[in-house]
Amino acid sequence: MKFNTIDFYDNSFNEFLLLLVLIIGIGIPLYSRTGQNKVLSLYLSSNSLYQIFARNALLISFIYFLNFYLRFEFLDIQFSILLWISLSTLTCITKVMIKDILRYIKSLEFKNYKSVVIYGAGSAGAQLAAQLRNSTEYKVKFFIDDSEYLLDRRIYNIPIFSPDILKKGYFKIDEILLAIPSLTINERSTILEKLSPYQIKVLQIPSIEELSRGNKKIDSFRPVKIEDLLGRKIVRPKTSLLKNAISNGVVCVTGAGGSIGSELSRQILKLSPKKLILLEQNEFNLYSIKNQMDKLNHKKLTIITALGSANDKNFLKKLLSFHKVNIIFHAAAYKHVPLVEENPLQGILNNVFSTKTICDVAIHLNIQKVILISSDKAVRPTNVMGATKRLSEIIFLYYDSKKLGLTKFSMVRFGNVLGSSGSVIPLFQKQIDEGGPLTLTHPKVNRYFMTIPEAAELVLQSAAISKGGEIFLLDMGKPVLIKSLAEKLIKLNGKTIIDKNNPEGDIEIVDVGLRPGEKLYEELLIDGEASQTINPLIFKANEKFSMLLDFEKKLDELLDAVKSQNKSKSLEILKFMVK
Repeated sequence: MKFNTIDFYDNSFNEFLLLLVLIIGIGIPLYSRTGQNKVLSLYLSSNSLYQIFARNALLISFIYFLNFYLRFEFLDIQFSILLWISLSTLTCITKVMIKDILRYIKSLEFKNYKSVVIYGAGSAGAQLAAQLRNSTEYKVKFFIDDSEYLLDRRIYNIPIFSPDILKKGYFKIDEILLAIPSLTINERSTILEKLSPYQIKVLQIPSIEELSRGNKKIDSFRPVKIEDLLGRKIVRPKTSLLKNAISNGVVCVTGAGGSIGSELSRQILKLSPKKLILLEQNEFNLYSIKNQMDKLNHKKLTIITALGSANDKNFLKKLLSFHKVNIIFHAAAYKHVPLVEENPLQGILNNVFSTKTICDVAIHLNIQKVILISSDKAVRPTNVMGATKRLSEIIFLYYDSKKLGLTKFSMVRFGNVLGSSGSVIPLFQKQIDEGGPLTLTHPKVNRYFMTIPEAAELVLQSAAISKGGEIFLLDMGKPVLIKSLAEKLIKLNGKTIIDKNNPEGDIEIVDVGLRPGEKLYEELLIDGEASQTINPLIFKANEKFSMLLDFEKKLDELLDAVKSQNKSKSLEILKFMVK
């Protein structure tokens, strides 16, 4: 006679005790053989719980078939299913309780964790929260998100609020983790502007590209980059034009170890030139760029490292002739305004006469194109560095106007690039890390800014469309007030500004005065207008300019004055030639 599930309570205690012994006796070896004991309770996942149900299903099935030999009267299909559900539920609850107890015990050991908020309650935010649940360094207080649909809901029992919750100041927050990897530049800039007043340090998770390539983990946080604050919309160049200019050609980059030269070299390599020649007079810089290029050279293209000066005419002629160079990017120059101001003769010799040497050799060898990397400081220069860059532009215009050979000379003029050596932004970040103060030359100083990769891409694009004699201007966007950037950077590092309203703040901004030759405002055009090219971020300057009748003679006089170390005469001639 068979009994249903309720009849279980009227069966003999001995049969129930035997069933319990079987569950334990068979279950322990089964759990052990299938790896149940290898799962760390502290890191229990939903997959581990599913495995518990599967193991218990196997256990109950084995006992059910064994029932035909033991003849348990109460162990029918209904009771077996009920037993499986009950046993699995009990096991899972026990596991979860052990996990929570272990987490609580572990949290007591680490009381110096950071209280963080995750901005973005999407899939990336949820994944980040799951990752941080086992962290001893971070404790997620809540999510914030702009979507009204998500408000007042929970992820892993962590509440989701509107960003306005930060205004109320209920919580002590150490960091905000921005977990929306798909943000556009403008969207990221808007969010950072919104978070800036709260003076909470903001960190970002890696981009979608970094996550998809596996280069970074989702909890690999990075500080906010200053370009994220600028919100510049990057217009990518047309790859087909770039390939026409570079692919299968022999390209030389002078100053290849510098900020712009090294990025140009990296991007040129992607376009598969026949050869790439890296010319650099600084041994360490050449060593560094060579190592970088070797790692990036997956196609095993020919890369030549040339240690020497672009001022050495014989060396340059032999190098470019031997390798049959088609195009030169002339990025070799001293660019630090205060240093060149203190060492004007070396600045003139390096910047001006390396440019003349490049032009002479290019015409002699009939090199197709030479592109000069110029600067906004060449516009109405007030310092020696700017004057040398302007004279370099005039040299290019002179040689192009002479039409002495097949060579086409063009120039690209742009402002500051973020992250370049000597740039103010890395200096600000270093000063913040050291506790301040931030040194500002003048509260009204503003500058144009562009990222190094964007600048290099646009230089290559300019080279592709050049026909000779152009001064290309890169659209740098709107000029940015340096003091405003400094203030935002301080706040997004979670620091407060020391001023008359907050004398107990963290970081002070100190005005140290304009440096010799420094301008309050930089310009990109001397006069006239600029016409647009096929790239909306590249313009062609239409500047009025009258060439000196005795231009070459004046250059010779300048060289003689520099070689004789006559500083006053050198500066007098330089000033005359660029006025």
